[in-house]
Amino acid sequence: MVEMLPDAVMQLLLDHATDQPRSLLALPAALRAALARGVLRSLRLPAGTELAGEDLDRLGPLVGFLGQESVACVRPESLLPRLGDLQDACLAAEAATELGRLLLSEQALGGCRQLVVLLVLQLWGSTRVLEPAQTLCLGRLATQLGELELRELQLPDWGALSTLGELDGWLPEQMQAVVSAFLRQHGASARDLGLPELVALGHLLCGLPVAELRGLDSWELSKAAPFLGSLSLRCTEQQAEVLAAHLTSSAAFGPAAAWGPEIFTEAGTLAAGLPDIVLSALVPEQIWALTPRAIAAVPAPKFAVVFGPAQLRTLSSAQAMAVTLRQRRWLGSAQCQALASAQHEGEAAQDSQGRSGAGPQSDFTLALLLCLPSCLLRVSQ
Repeated sequence: MVEMLPDAVMQLLLDHATDQPRSLLALPAALRAALARGVLRSLRLPAGTELAGEDLDRLGPLVGFLGQESVACVRPESLLPRLGDLQDACLAAEAATELGRLLLSEQALGGCRQLVVLLVLQLWGSTRVLEPAQTLCLGRLATQLGELELRELQLPDWGALSTLGELDGWLPEQMQAVVSAFLRQHGASARDLGLPELVALGHLLCGLPVAELRGLDSWELSKAAPFLGSLSLRCTEQQAEVLAAHLTSSAAFGPAAAWGPEIFTEAGTLAAGLPDIVLSALVPEQIWALTPRAIAAVPAPKFAVVFGPAQLRTLSSAQAMAVTLRQRRWLGSAQCQALASAQHEGEAAQDSQGRSGAGPQSDFTLALLLCLPSCLLRVSQ
């Protein structure tokens, strides 16, 4: 019956709930949910419309009793400015879960970094007093903190560091701030980093300046390579070259020309930093051992220089598919055709095993067309 009440009556009930929010707690859960649905209906929003910030304001304390489907329609970017109101509201379990998910989404966090800092300061006063467990609770919110707040984080051991190293999406200056804070607090330098610390750094490894990367222990880095090489690190080309140079030293895997397929697989994305002359001289068995992520990690200009048509033609379908659009734009027409051929041959093999599709010829044509714009661009230049 509640949901059938006229809009005017629903507005009176909403006004009362807004003035006396605790009165809602005296109602059965089913009645609270029905009241929330009724007020939402009275807003006369078109079906499928997202709930904007002003809609949340009009719903007032009844936001916490909306069903999961209704909460899922809330615009994530409208939540952070109203976080204080939500903290004071009584939230049903499913509404709280869904709101928490939306709050941690990229849409909610993408443009309001000043707000995240204020949230941390409101909860703890300063990042300096955060315990490792609280740092863990920050999760992806940590990537929204500024350099000053990150330098104040307490990182007593590599376990605390690993909670941040697992995250990607860091800006270069943020990574430098976290790594410098860790080294400063332990009175250490890059040459003191062993296997546990290197693994814990994860994505933050790219926060070490080139000069400090040169001081890493090559043997320790080679032991950490299977983990670090599985990540899509956001290092600069110069940083990647330094890391690869460590792996080719006598203290690690030795010269890359002598690497077997197992070492290329173990090095993963770290192999993308090998010198041009080394990558261009790889034999098919070594090329096949490059992981798709390693293929994608090679800088576009370098990719076009080191991988000629003959090498591109030997790529597996997965490797060919990993070639990025930016890398394709640097290729010549012969390289484009070789890349399309590699992709086609892999897909044709899948077709012969029973995959349905438009046929090998159309797959080859599609693969070639994907590369045509970059070829035409180079011809026009």
